[in-house]
Amino acid sequence: MTSRATKISAQRTKTRSRGPRSCRWGFRFGRRRNSSYLSACLAVLACGIPIFSASALDPSKVLMQYVHDRWGAEEGFVGGEVNAIAQSGDGYLWIGTERGLVRFDGESFRLLQQPIADQPAIGPVRQLVADNEGSVWARVDGRRLLRYRGGIFEDVVRTFDLPLMVFTAMSVDSGGGVLLTQLGNVTYRYRNGNVTKIRGMDDIPGNVIAIAETRDHTLWLGTSDHGLFRLEDVSLTQVGDPPERDVNVILPANNGGLWIGSSHGLDAWDGKTMLRDPANQSLKKLQILSISKDAEGSVWLGTSDGLARIAAGGEASLEMLSGEPGSQIVTTFIDREGALWFGGPHGIERIRDGTFSKYTEAWGLPTDSNGPIWADRLGRIWVAPIAGGLYWFKDPQGHARQAGRSKPGRSLFHCGG
Repeated sequence: MTSRATKISAQRTKTRSRGPRSCRWGFRFGRRRNSSYLSACLAVLACGIPIFSASALDPSKVLMQYVHDRWGAEEGFVGGEVNAIAQSGDGYLWIGTERGLVRFDGESFRLLQQPIADQPAIGPVRQLVADNEGSVWARVDGRRLLRYRGGIFEDVVRTFDLPLMVFTAMSVDSGGGVLLTQLGNVTYRYRNGNVTKIRGMDDIPGNVIAIAETRDHTLWLGTSDHGLFRLEDVSLTQVGDPPERDVNVILPANNGGLWIGSSHGLDAWDGKTMLRDPANQSLKKLQILSISKDAEGSVWLGTSDGLARIAAGGEASLEMLSGEPGSQIVTTFIDREGALWFGGPHGIERIRDGTFSKYTEAWGLPTDSNGPIWADRLGRIWVAPIAGGLYWFKDPQGHARQAGRSKPGRSLFHCGG
């Protein structure tokens, strides 16, 4: 993909951001490089970075087997702490940060602190959503809301003559439109170029900080202090017995229900009852800060202790939870190629599927540097680490077992039948 310098030209309330005409998802990091067979073999033997192709994340892999990319200040990421991620119709990846809005074109990051030239700098970007028109909506600190559409940034408050109040939540509705909530729980729906006000929310106590719509057109509203509410037509009811005191994030489930993340773990609404800790794992002590779902039906959780996954069958993968300072994942996002982006205090990261699986010390090998590898007729994978010894796997998800009397320090230069 070729890249040209982006120009920001001022209009009255709009700014056009011209990028490359060919910019579509399919950035250079999403294209397969030409590699020799020898290079592929070396990648296998070293159990290092795999060659990859665009595909959904394989739910049969443990999290550490995905290709993991990180961008911080040393790698050119200029935004600092990450709050939100979205992708526009022209293929750019947009990242909401403490320093402003960052655009990623597949090669470099560009920080936009004043996307509309005749308006003040925007400051921190708290939330991003992409609608079915290819636009990205940006909720920023203060009483402003921006929309990036076809290379143009717009001031949504001015464009649609909305009250000048702070926005507290937004999301994509069941039809690909956008739901917007302001202080006082004044809520709007954008669809097909029009903004309409939603009635029936006057009795919700506290402030709505999470909003979603399930496929039956029921609106769900999460508050910071008074739990979860459901709005059907103009009928408002509180959900849960007892109700959650705080709701951080909600996401419609594939079965028509709802995922609910709070400061006390993950819950699910199945259409009739509230299921507490549906994965039967120790998530109750974690703050759930973000929820995303991929094409395979897996649910990805950004938590106070790191990243977690719940597969479609209910199995939870918790190996990327650490609890160390700064390990929280504030936002998660699935891009068009099926890769998962996530971010927090230390920048932005991505995991993606690869042609080869990675086996390291986490699987019981003595080192991340490995030598010969061989698969036998019984389905076992044999690995001879450079540090010495001989190990084998039977289950690709299992732990490495040391073979017989092989000893570390005694290297093998060949293994086979």
